[in-house]
Amino acid sequence: MIDTHMHLDALGDDGPALVQAAVDRGVRGVVSVGVDPRRSQAIVGALPGGLVVRRVLGLHPQEVRDQADVDDALAALERALDDDACAVGETGLDARPDKGNGALHEEVFRRHLRLARQRDLPVVLHCVRRDGRLLEILDDESGGRPWRGVGHGFTGSRDTRLLAVKRGVASSVGFQVLDGGARGDDYVAAVSHVLRWNCFGGSGEADGAFQLGAGLYGSDV
Repeated sequence: MIDTHMHLDALGDDGPALVQAAVDRGVRGVVSVGVDPRRSQAIVGALPGGLVVRRVLGLHPQEVRDQADVDDALAALERALDDDACAVGETGLDARPDKGNGALHEEVFRRHLRLARQRDLPVVLHCVRRDGRLLEILDDESGGRPWRGVGHGFTGSRDTRLLAVKRGVASSVGFQVLDGGARGDDYVAAVSHVLRWNCFGGSGEADGAFQLGAGLYGSDV
């Protein structure tokens, strides 16, 4: 099994134990997703032997501060992408009032998309309450070609999911949806056909320590 979205640098001192627990439950590869290209994505301590780690590099919307900081971060991103990145991200839009300037989010998102196109890399997308605008920007920047990428932690509607599929964007879902409750049941019933089209067998996402520590990889996974 491959964990397609883990913030290794956010696991703290418990990181090695948490990752070892995931490996013990069958995880053999991790996609380490960055939030700031100027920040190390290394775990605090040694990784379990045999675990394959690939990096996704980008400036997370929640890390967008001001124009000067953005310019500095994206200059670092351009340099870092020349190393060993498998995708650009986590990037996108976040409408929550405490998450920064919406216009600056859009500029940063567009710049990430252009870097992904220049290097022919997939994108890892973050979107909270701005699904329509995110799709518009994907269209603006597409150059008439579909994207390759994934919408991380998707919680939107069935219609939005279908529109994303048409643009080449698959979806991952986390505990917010697949929590065993009525909301999760409704989601699976509504998009089961989409999940059949756009799933990679044997993959999942932990995101952060709060899910690893909660036992995301149970004995039945």
